[in-house]
Amino acid sequence: MVNGDLGAGLSKLTVTVTEDENNATTTEQSRSIFSSLPNPRSPSNQGKRGTDITLAFNKASTALNQGQLVKDDFFTLFESVGALEIMDPKMDSGFILPTEDAALEEFDPMSHTLPEEIIWIMDQMLSFEMAWHEGSPLSQTLFTSLHLYNILSTNHVPLEKMEFHSTSSLNRPQPLVTSILRAYCLGLAKCLDSVILEITSEHFYEEEDFISATFSRLYVSKIDEDDFLALLETAVSDLDALDLSQQLKDAVMVRLRLRSLLLKALSPGGLVMQSVKPDAFRSIKGLLSDIDDTHSLGKETSVPVFSERVQRYLASNTPPRPMKKTSWPDTVKSLSQTCDDVVAAFGVTALAPDFAPAALMRFVWSFSSRLPHPQTYARSITQGLLFKSSSVISTLPHLDLLLTDIRGLALPASPLLSPSNWATESPSSPRYLIARKLDEFMARSLEEYLNLYRMPLQNRCRIRRTFAQSIPILDSLQALAEETDMELLSICRSSVTTRDPIRPLIGEDGTAPHLPLASWVYHHKLLAMETVITLGFELEVYLPDEFATQYALLSFFAQTRAEHYAYLTSHLSRRLTPLAPHPP
Repeated sequence: MVNGDLGAGLSKLTVTVTEDENNATTTEQSRSIFSSLPNPRSPSNQGKRGTDITLAFNKASTALNQGQLVKDDFFTLFESVGALEIMDPKMDSGFILPTEDAALEEFDPMSHTLPEEIIWIMDQMLSFEMAWHEGSPLSQTLFTSLHLYNILSTNHVPLEKMEFHSTSSLNRPQPLVTSILRAYCLGLAKCLDSVILEITSEHFYEEEDFISATFSRLYVSKIDEDDFLALLETAVSDLDALDLSQQLKDAVMVRLRLRSLLLKALSPGGLVMQSVKPDAFRSIKGLLSDIDDTHSLGKETSVPVFSERVQRYLASNTPPRPMKKTSWPDTVKSLSQTCDDVVAAFGVTALAPDFAPAALMRFVWSFSSRLPHPQTYARSITQGLLFKSSSVISTLPHLDLLLTDIRGLALPASPLLSPSNWATESPSSPRYLIARKLDEFMARSLEEYLNLYRMPLQNRCRIRRTFAQSIPILDSLQALAEETDMELLSICRSSVTTRDPIRPLIGEDGTAPHLPLASWVYHHKLLAMETVITLGFELEVYLPDEFATQYALLSFFAQTRAEHYAYLTSHLSRRLTPLAPHPP
């Protein structure tokens, strides 16, 4: 920018000064910032290299309050969010608020020792934990806790070194804090780590489904889960020894039991047929009524123990965000839903040992359509059951699932899928060649086939988007299937002169070839197109005047799929009909 434009732009900046003397009238004067500065174009300043404006700048700035911004009316919202506004508490994470920051730096966890306060702190942490499960970041939920900020380390340390740091000179024992609340906080930290490991091991969308950022404050992954369970058991023993009313003791006890069960239930792994997760989540849901009944015993602390100012030490390069608002009824409802969803996810074990592809697909869509929609953790558990170890619940390999789907839809009782084909070792045998061609096709189509089960386990908006993106992929896969079908037909025809002939795949007119693999891919492509349209209605992406067109398109795809099924059925019945004997 040239000097003239720079001066013209800066001259618009004004300082508003308010003067009030002897409670008289208040006046506002608008003074130009450059009114007290020397003119750089005056003849007397031509020979000078620079001008000291310190005094003039200090004089102008004395009229401003701390944190007050100097900007004109033309400083738009776009410019505001495009620049870091220094000394604005809403934008500058380094801006110090004396009262709030002093409360953070001088926080003493030993000052909150009433059992009612401990109950309230535990319940508030549980509320923030459920808000985090629903997609809020830790910086706006659990990491606003001054207790967690005080006890969690910024590097790997042994569990016994993770203790509350008190600023008080009094060393009186406070088992409610040093043992019970400490065990609860550290058990909570391990639960967070387990959830992050489970979710990030599956397919999810960061900051859309779930936010996994820990801000280098969660170094508990190297500590064994049993150590945290032992810590909670010790806390239970210490609670029994305290002189408290039975009502308060039972209220704290049930919360420690809940944290122990959550540790066991959220432990990563264990996605097998006889997993303990369903029973653990059923037990958690059974405790919710007791926790809800004793929630009223909690008493909010007189001094805040949750502060969004902790964000200054978590992510100093991003603007601070307000603390997430929670409600206890929503917390109970969210935790109850999580328990129900995880138990429902393990309903897939009822399909064992066959795991019919059609039944498995119905289960996936049924789980995805639950209301309220399953949270990210429950969807990750379902993905783990279906995809970990390259098999369904470590029982049915994915390639066998794909082969079963092809056999059931397009090639039932077909010699092309005879197990003897894979047992043949002679490279010149037609059966050996057929097995190799099918292996090559299945290897190239397996990933996209598994996506048909994985895509419904995303959030509803992503389901429609990913299915729409899968249609061109299925198009290219259909072309590959047609090419493979023609190669299989050629092998079958060449086998007529061998000792082990294989009947060719003939179409409806008796001459045109039947393309089973292409028909199988076409079936799934039609289903994907129908899914995109039907989810468009659910997500309300169509305008009212578009309904008729979309319904007509949906009807066309459904009719086409029905005709395709009729074609597959007629081919199957014709192929299973015994061949007419040749005339002598």
